[in-house]
Amino acid sequence: MDTDQLCLPKRCSVCGARSNDLFTAWSNPKSTPCPYLLDWRVDWDDFIHNPIPNFDVGCVVCATVLSILVGTYKKPNYSYLRPQITSTTISMGECETIILDIEGQQSILINPLKNSLSNREYGSCYNFPTSKGPIEALNLARRWLHSCKTSHEECALASEPYVPSRLLDVTSRNPKLLLRCEIPNDSPFVALSHCWGDSQPLKTVNSNVDSHRRGISLEALPATFKDAVKITKILGLRFLWIDSLCIVQDDKWDWEQESAQMEKIYGNADLVLAASAASSAHDGFLRDRPCTSLGRVSVRVDSKSAPVDSIYRIAFDHINHRDEPLDCRAWAFQERLMARRYLSYGTDEMTWNCRKHSLCECGWNSSQPSHFNKLNLEQMLGLLSHWGLTTLWINSIVIPYTRRRLTVQSDKLVALSAVASRFQSYYGGSYLAGLWEEDLIYGLLWKTRSGKPEEFEAPSWSWVSVNSDCFSYNMWAKYSTALAKVGRTSVKLSTKNIYGPVSGGSIQLRGRAVQAKLCIGDAPNNWNGPLRRACKICGTQWAIDCWLDMPLAPYGSILNDITERADVSARRIYFVEKDVIPKAPATYSIWILLMAVKDMFGEYNGLILGPSPKQPGCFERLGLATWPWGGLPCKWVAEHKVRRFIVV
Repeated sequence: MDTDQLCLPKRCSVCGARSNDLFTAWSNPKSTPCPYLLDWRVDWDDFIHNPIPNFDVGCVVCATVLSILVGTYKKPNYSYLRPQITSTTISMGECETIILDIEGQQSILINPLKNSLSNREYGSCYNFPTSKGPIEALNLARRWLHSCKTSHEECALASEPYVPSRLLDVTSRNPKLLLRCEIPNDSPFVALSHCWGDSQPLKTVNSNVDSHRRGISLEALPATFKDAVKITKILGLRFLWIDSLCIVQDDKWDWEQESAQMEKIYGNADLVLAASAASSAHDGFLRDRPCTSLGRVSVRVDSKSAPVDSIYRIAFDHINHRDEPLDCRAWAFQERLMARRYLSYGTDEMTWNCRKHSLCECGWNSSQPSHFNKLNLEQMLGLLSHWGLTTLWINSIVIPYTRRRLTVQSDKLVALSAVASRFQSYYGGSYLAGLWEEDLIYGLLWKTRSGKPEEFEAPSWSWVSVNSDCFSYNMWAKYSTALAKVGRTSVKLSTKNIYGPVSGGSIQLRGRAVQAKLCIGDAPNNWNGPLRRACKICGTQWAIDCWLDMPLAPYGSILNDITERADVSARRIYFVEKDVIPKAPATYSIWILLMAVKDMFGEYNGLILGPSPKQPGCFERLGLATWPWGGLPCKWVAEHKVRRFIVV
């Protein structure tokens, strides 16, 4: 869009600026001399009183912005600006792009066209792809990678280079599967993160290993793999790692060995390439996408000066960004967290994340000031001292991880093993089937809704034993006082991977416990309903909230201390019972082991325990009980016996 030449007075009636010097107003954001531009807000209701707005506002910045607003949201008259654009914010972020945030609208990105702006770390910020094809995007990806490798010290390898057991050599037309001994020690490689989909991709198995070492026909590769080969070549790299081809899929020993190396593979890859938009290996991800259209505006500072030109574009909606298919895959969670450099091909655009920058094709991310990235593991680990180990682990790792899907549920621990290993190397704790021994009292305070039994063995005290995508955890756990103590702990590993699957485990807990009656009535037949039930403390009128991990079935008994009668207790339902939930009696007798209390608000937390059908004399976790201090007097709690429970 071109506007009429504008003659601007010395003082701006909108923002109050006294300088019309664009070189001062839009300088390098790291040394901006005009503080008002760093947090610039304009209330258009106070400014636009007439149906036709006045561009003679007084400064080149506001004139440019107003011209862009009118050009972008143009209608027969301009009165719509008052109700729809109530406030506008300008911020100056990295890469010298101006971001225009408009309340209720998508952001607009502005770049002044002036030769004096130099030293752009990523090249011209307005030189972003505008076509639907992938060629311009690939050139941009190459620029991003080169800039990161040459100027980001924090993204460099902190240890010796690692070469996986096998890599694909993509230099020839037909990729070859090479062994580690055939690959130079310092060879950079790309690691692909992708969805397998319902139809299995091309795989390496014992019967075709030799054939794949001689070469895999390019035509035989599914579309996603072909695209990964193409990008690897364009980026100037020789080697590519793809899980289904670089792990012998029908060799149990090889799969266990290689699946334990995910931290090294994705952490040492020169680049992790994410086929985010592809639902399966056959979809491909180099495809036509929406283009980023550009507009142009010209503003004259005064009648004697040359016009100042800027280009602008509407950014994609990053605030309400929809999940890509890869965002729902559990294995991809640790692949993303391990990456030093992460290049994602999404439905709308390509994005880049490294330890220093977050960038995107449309330029919105590159215009944002540096901020905490929830998927940057190094930044996350830096918060350990503030949040505490368990709060950070469950809220930032376990909860988002369990919202993703696994094709094979028994992969639940191994698909997170790389993240656990990185936490351990930073913190030095002992890992127990998804929790940390050093913070175990607080780690046991997780709760869930709509849980189901898992088809594999796991200790009941771990979140791993529950199939649910609705876990939660109290943020105040770090600030609570422990009421129980942990004794001996043990887990039985299923493989040599200490962060991998387990077939069982036990913990000894010692603390004050109360008997209670859990009132359920008929078992619910709706898995989607919250399994929250009222629970009455024996011998009192006090009732508390109980969050059951999953539906229960009657099992065993607990001797009532008051009536000296054995009352029916409960167990978790088994996996084979998941579709036919048994009828339950009106009440179950249970133990509640008091675990922690928050000093400020006095909220108690306790484990709900019932007798274990797997090991006589032991107990299993049934859920979590919560109640306020006033509902359970401290003096009354102290009168109860200290008991010991072995929970399996």
